[in-house]
Amino acid sequence: ENFLFSWASQSICLTKMTQYFRSLYGYFKLISGHVTSNAASIERPIEEGVMGSTPVQEFYKNKHVFLTGGTGFMGKVLVEKLLRSCHQLEKIYILVREKKGKTTQQRFEEIFDCVVFDRLKMEQPGFRSKVMLICGDCSKKKLGISENDLDLLRSNVNIAFHIAAIVNFEASLPESVRANLSATKEFVELATGFKALEVCSKSMTIF
Repeated sequence: ENFLFSWASQSICLTKMTQYFRSLYGYFKLISGHVTSNAASIERPIEEGVMGSTPVQEFYKNKHVFLTGGTGFMGKVLVEKLLRSCHQLEKIYILVREKKGKTTQQRFEEIFDCVVFDRLKMEQPGFRSKVMLICGDCSKKKLGISENDLDLLRSNVNIAFHIAAIVNFEASLPESVRANLSATKEFVELATGFKALEVCSKSMTIF
């Protein structure tokens, strides 16, 4: 009986995972333009004055978004989705650190080399004007952000997303604590100083 229960639980889990990855694959096909025109039209931003805006689009209208983890998988998906679907979004500030001999500017530019942005480049070629690099490091106090940039964020940010994290199984405990716990604490403390803040969100990976 225990064996059957365990087998059934694993089967359900695998089924859910399969459905998840199929959905994810379908989304990537959609945003990459590898779908029929009818399906693609569903995801196109609603033109103002034609059908009106959705509640989500209205919420993000003229908003300033601050984001950590923008160089990672989930960060890129979020940035692309916000820029493409919420076309009246004012600005996205992406925190980027130096890594593996690459400067923050180099890593920032590499974000938009990802295939996930191909469709956005075709539909909204000027989207880069809405994205700004913020140099920093989540392992440092105040996320390693300069005072000038902190003043900019404090005055403008309405929505803050903390996505940066270490998901390396081989990372040491101190390294994981510093990146996943201490960084979150620094992020929250920083966000409390944003004068126009409306939403503060943390994305957590559990494994």
